[in-house]
Amino acid sequence: MNILLIGPPGAGKGTQALYLEKTYDFQWLATGDILRNEVAKESPLGKNVAAILDRGELVPDHTMIDILRQRMATIGSQHQKGFILDGFPRTKAQASALEAMLDAQHMTLDAIIVMDVEDEDIIQRISHRFHCTQCHYVYNALFHKPRREGRCDRCGATTFGQRRDDKGDVVRHRLKSYHKEVSALLPFYEHGKSKKKVFHIDAMQAIRDVHAQLEHVLLRAEESKRCVK
Repeated sequence: MNILLIGPPGAGKGTQALYLEKTYDFQWLATGDILRNEVAKESPLGKNVAAILDRGELVPDHTMIDILRQRMATIGSQHQKGFILDGFPRTKAQASALEAMLDAQHMTLDAIIVMDVEDEDIIQRISHRFHCTQCHYVYNALFHKPRREGRCDRCGATTFGQRRDDKGDVVRHRLKSYHKEVSALLPFYEHGKSKKKVFHIDAMQAIRDVHAQLEHVLLRAEESKRCVK
């Protein structure tokens, strides 16, 4: 099962992607984490994108496409049960490039899942979130703390921090950019060959309730795959 998660910053994509990764053994490809790791390492790529991320702006298409192409090339050889794309594509050009990558590997997207959340709720969420400095998994001081205080659920690290792009003015700019992106990106899927694979879920609900919605979507997507076959 190959899944694309679409949603604004703070919608909980990382939380839900981790759930799917652990439950179904999918490979989680989070381009935001890849970029932040490069910034932390001060690699040439990290130095180029650091200022862009701080402003809440989009990294150029050609850079994102190159990053994902390198990752996608390894998926087939790893015999994963599927993948979760989180943070890519963000533009029509990226979506077109993704289709070409998938076609080249005789793969396809099985579900495009849109996580809907109100802007004011997003701002509230992001102002209280923090992350593991090792694996960058995201938590929230209001409703999603580590199960063991001071220790990351995902990797066991004990150091946490807050993203530089989680400041209020940057968040509002990111939300504005997101809505502009989605207004152009969603029609690519909703009116194209993947139109029956687009599912909207209410991501303002409790985490377990969002899990349940995702489970329902996966069942529907699996049924659709069987019908096509």
